[in-house]
Amino acid sequence: MEESRVQFERKVGHAYGEDYLSKDEEGDYTNWLISDLWDIWQASRAAIEMDINKLQLENEEIECVHLCLDDAGTPRKEGEEVLSLWGRVLRYAAGLKIKGE
Repeated sequence: MEESRVQFERKVGHAYGEDYLSKDEEGDYTNWLISDLWDIWQASRAAIEMDINKLQLENEEIECVHLCLDDAGTPRKEGEEVLSLWGRVLRYAAGLKIKGE
């Protein structure tokens, strides 16, 4: 059984009792309230997984920007102070020359 369902059934079993966890031959909960709660539980977990995946992608994009700035020779530190990503971007942008000026 998947971990999410184990957690759900542990919560429901504690709150309502094991009788509420009965399932039909297709594996669906026979109690309509528990069935609805299971749907809600799954939807909430899917949203959490999407947020984690989005954060992972954002972290990868941020690291990519850092690597590009490294390749461009933009330092990660100014003196002893570590520059934030935006500090590095601003430092890089300040060093750019506009064509024709």
